[in-house]
Amino acid sequence: MQLGAFYPFSRNHNIWKTRDQDPASWSSSGAAIMALVLRIRYTLLPYYYTLFYKAHTQGSTVIRPLFHEYPTDNNTLDIFLQFLIGPYIMLVPVTDDGARQVQAYFPSSD
Repeated sequence: MQLGAFYPFSRNHNIWKTRDQDPASWSSSGAAIMALVLRIRYTLLPYYYTLFYKAHTQGSTVIRPLFHEYPTDNNTLDIFLQFLIGPYIMLVPVTDDGARQVQAYFPSSD
Protein backbone atom coordinates (compact mmCIF):
# COMPACT_ATOMS: atom_id res chain seq x y z
CA MET A 1 0.00 0.00 0.00
CA GLN A 2 2.86 2.40 0.67
CA LEU A 3 3.85 2.46 -2.99
CA GLY A 4 0.35 2.01 -4.42
CA ALA A 5 -0.86 5.13 -2.63
CA PHE A 6 1.30 7.18 -4.98
CA TYR A 7 0.14 5.64 -8.25
CA PRO A 8 -2.39 7.75 -10.18
CA PHE A 9 -4.99 5.01 -9.80
CA SER A 10 -4.40 3.97 -6.21
CA ARG A 11 -5.29 0.38 -5.48
CA ASN A 12 -3.91 -2.18 -3.13
CA HIS A 13 -3.32 -5.57 -4.73
CA ASN A 14 -2.39 -8.99 -3.53
CA ILE A 15 -2.39 -12.44 -5.06
CA TRP A 16 -4.85 -15.21 -4.35
CA LYS A 17 -4.42 -17.06 -1.04
CA THR A 18 -2.13 -14.46 0.49
CA ARG A 19 -2.64 -12.11 3.38
CA ASP A 20 -5.74 -9.93 3.16
CA GLN A 21 -4.90 -6.38 2.09
CA ASP A 22 -7.78 -4.70 3.89
CA PRO A 23 -6.20 -2.19 6.32
CA ALA A 24 -8.61 -3.34 9.04
CA SER A 25 -7.02 -6.80 8.97
CA TRP A 26 -3.53 -5.49 9.78
CA SER A 27 -1.96 -4.69 13.13
CA SER A 28 -2.49 -1.25 14.59
CA SER A 29 1.02 -0.18 13.53
CA GLY A 30 0.43 -1.45 9.98
CA ALA A 31 -2.91 0.33 9.82
CA ALA A 32 -1.25 3.54 11.09
CA ILE A 33 1.35 3.38 8.32
CA MET A 34 -1.39 2.85 5.74
CA ALA A 35 -3.35 5.79 7.14
CA LEU A 36 -0.24 7.98 6.95
CA VAL A 37 0.50 7.23 3.29
CA LEU A 38 -3.15 7.75 2.37
CA ARG A 39 -3.13 11.13 4.14
CA ILE A 40 -0.05 12.04 2.10
CA ARG A 41 -1.87 10.95 -1.05
CA TYR A 42 -4.88 13.12 -0.23
CA THR A 43 -2.54 16.06 0.36
CA LEU A 44 -1.13 15.51 -3.14
CA LEU A 45 -4.51 15.28 -4.90
CA PRO A 46 -4.51 18.91 -6.14
CA TYR A 47 -1.09 18.25 -7.69
CA TYR A 48 -2.40 15.05 -9.33
CA TYR A 49 -5.44 16.92 -10.68
CA THR A 50 -3.13 19.51 -12.23
CA LEU A 51 -0.94 16.78 -13.75
CA PHE A 52 -3.97 15.00 -15.21
CA TYR A 53 -5.25 18.28 -16.65
CA LYS A 54 -1.88 18.91 -18.30
CA ALA A 55 -1.78 15.32 -19.55
CA HIS A 56 -5.19 15.84 -21.14
CA THR A 57 -4.58 19.29 -22.61
CA GLN A 58 -0.84 19.18 -23.35
CA GLY A 59 -0.05 15.49 -23.76
CA SER A 60 2.34 15.38 -20.81
CA THR A 61 2.63 12.49 -18.38
CA VAL A 62 1.59 12.11 -14.76
CA ILE A 63 4.11 9.46 -13.77
CA ARG A 64 7.39 9.57 -15.64
CA PRO A 65 10.84 8.01 -15.65
CA LEU A 66 13.76 10.20 -14.63
CA PHE A 67 15.06 10.45 -18.19
CA HIS A 68 11.93 12.39 -19.22
CA GLU A 69 12.97 15.30 -17.02
CA TYR A 70 16.74 14.78 -17.32
CA PRO A 71 17.29 13.73 -20.96
CA THR A 72 20.96 14.76 -21.01
CA ASP A 73 21.84 12.69 -17.93
CA ASN A 74 22.72 9.25 -19.32
CA ASN A 75 22.72 7.79 -15.80
CA THR A 76 18.94 8.08 -15.75
CA LEU A 77 18.47 5.71 -18.71
CA ASP A 78 18.95 2.56 -16.62
CA ILE A 79 17.00 3.61 -13.52
CA PHE A 80 13.79 1.63 -13.18
CA LEU A 81 13.11 1.57 -9.44
CA GLN A 82 12.54 5.27 -8.94
CA PHE A 83 10.30 7.64 -10.83
CA LEU A 84 8.80 11.10 -10.83
CA ILE A 85 5.28 12.22 -10.10
CA GLY A 86 5.12 15.12 -12.50
CA PRO A 87 8.36 17.07 -12.76
CA TYR A 88 8.77 17.80 -9.05
CA ILE A 89 8.26 14.76 -6.81
CA MET A 90 10.67 11.84 -6.93
CA LEU A 91 9.59 8.50 -5.50
CA VAL A 92 12.11 5.83 -4.54
CA PRO A 93 10.12 2.83 -3.30
CA VAL A 94 11.32 0.19 -0.89
CA THR A 95 10.99 -3.04 -2.88
CA ASP A 96 12.82 -5.51 -0.63
CA ASP A 97 11.16 -7.04 2.43
CA GLY A 98 12.77 -5.83 5.61
CA ALA A 99 14.81 -3.11 3.92
CA ARG A 100 15.38 -0.06 6.08
CA GLN A 101 16.97 2.15 3.43
CA VAL A 102 17.18 2.54 -0.33
CA GLN A 103 19.74 3.93 -2.73
CA ALA A 104 18.58 6.86 -4.82
CA TYR A 105 20.09 8.73 -7.71
CA PHE A 106 19.58 12.49 -7.79
CA PRO A 107 20.20 13.93 -11.26
CA SER A 108 22.02 17.20 -11.58
CA SER A 109 19.80 20.21 -12.08
CA ASP A 110 22.21 21.62 -14.69
